[in-house]
Amino acid sequence: AAAGGGADALLGWKPKDGHVLIIEDDPLALKAMVAQLEIWGMRVAGAQSGSDAAASLARAGFSPDIVITDYHLHGGETGMMALAQIAPMLRENIPVIFLTGDTLGDVRHKIGPDHMHLLQKPVAPGKLRVLIRNLLAGQDQSRG
Repeated sequence: AAAGGGADALLGWKPKDGHVLIIEDDPLALKAMVAQLEIWGMRVAGAQSGSDAAASLARAGFSPDIVITDYHLHGGETGMMALAQIAPMLRENIPVIFLTGDTLGDVRHKIGPDHMHLLQKPVAPGKLRVLIRNLLAGQDQSRG
């Protein structure tokens, strides 16, 4: 294995290159997810709602490569509603990962065919890491 980088170095994944916006209304879950992605070397912005995400993006000048959002947010807001609120601040065709504690089929129907990345809570860190790596790798290929 490559020194200090392990399998990710061999696969050419540089997580420090990734910028992720997480929208999660549960403060403990948000804190844990931000901490996990930061351990992986990513730059992370966290928000608890669409309006919180919009304010955070505007204030920080943060440009995410990926958005991770809970499907059900506080007060009846959904991840779809939060995305609509921040869409003008995001680049076109940004990958979105939805998280849900609901039945996957129900949420898949609600988010539609444009959003194919859906993970069941509790999310296994390894599964999330592989999905993020693959999405970032796909972006690199489409830019090159």
